[in-house]
Amino acid sequence: MFVTNNNEFDYSDRFNGNDFAFPAGGTVQVDFDAARHFFGLGDADKMPYLVRSGWAQSSNGFDVGMKILNNFVFSDSPLGIEDVIQASEATSEETESSPAIPLAVAGSPASIEVPASSEAPIQEPEAPAPSSNLLDKLGALS
Repeated sequence: MFVTNNNEFDYSDRFNGNDFAFPAGGTVQVDFDAARHFFGLGDADKMPYLVRSGWAQSSNGFDVGMKILNNFVFSDSPLGIEDVIQASEATSEETESSPAIPLAVAGSPASIEVPASSEAPIQEPEAPAPSSNLLDKLGALS
């Protein structure tokens, strides 16, 4: 999986003994577990990830933290600038027409929705199916 940081600042974090840097405007390849650890991918409750990253300190900062988190785009392949622009435009259109704050997931079978209220439904992405093919496992490591 690839993560593109559309924020105006660099973000760095650590997972499983490895340092990760997400430069502003850059795309980095990570596995699903790392994306879940950094950004709460697949987890309906984003608040622990916002607090951990310093993007929100309490529920009062949730909206601001989600704006930052929504600037990370997740995809199955590296995004070109056209893809980033399209994902950004789609996010803007959805935000204007819906009270939910979407987390852009380009090329994913489902997008994550973080509801503006606790009554809105949440769509979860599907975790990648484990592969029994050795070549697939080796390809995922590169």
